[in-house]
Amino acid sequence: MDKKDTDIRKILKKMKPSDFIYLGVIFVFFIIVVILFSYSTGFIIKNVNKIFSSDKETNTQLLDVPRYTLIAKKLNLPINTISENTPSQEPLPPASEPETENDSAITDVNNTTQDPVANIPELDKSLITINVLNSTSKKSIASVLAQVFKDAGFPNVKSGNEKILYENTTIVIKETRKEYSPLIEQLVLVSYPKATTKIVTDKYDFDVTVIIGKD
Repeated sequence: MDKKDTDIRKILKKMKPSDFIYLGVIFVFFIIVVILFSYSTGFIIKNVNKIFSSDKETNTQLLDVPRYTLIAKKLNLPINTISENTPSQEPLPPASEPETENDSAITDVNNTTQDPVANIPELDKSLITINVLNSTSKKSIASVLAQVFKDAGFPNVKSGNEKILYENTTIVIKETRKEYSPLIEQLVLVSYPKATTKIVTDKYDFDVTVIIGKD
């Protein structure tokens, strides 16, 4: 047995169990550091590849030249040969406008999409009187519709209750004021699409009477 083996045995005999624990802890710590370093290196490489490459439009990966150039300048890396091997990203040509055979056709289509109220002749809304009556058990609906008329520019509007229950909402307009019918209907049909209109010759206290029914 040589001298070296004897010295090692002496050293081992002098060591206490706590010394072995200390060496074991150091060894485990070293393994953990190696594992973390390997994992971190792989993670950094993977994310760097994602930053410098792009595959949104094609299956091939393209180098992001501006980002790489910026980082290369900070790290003092050569950047002269980058543009030679990387494909250039040319801007897409502007979308051409579709040709039209006749500009007047477009004008006609646009006119048909306008609000129907715009085609109604301008009428003096202060010349007629409107009475909104509620024939249902619902509360305040007559005053709500009356406010709609007021907001539309009709100043002479009143509201109240009707004793007889109506199935459908009914618009009663005097024959002398029938030119206001399209405008009145336009406002009522928004809230009561099943409303019907009657042009009458009888004498009424109001030029227009709207009776709110179940529908």
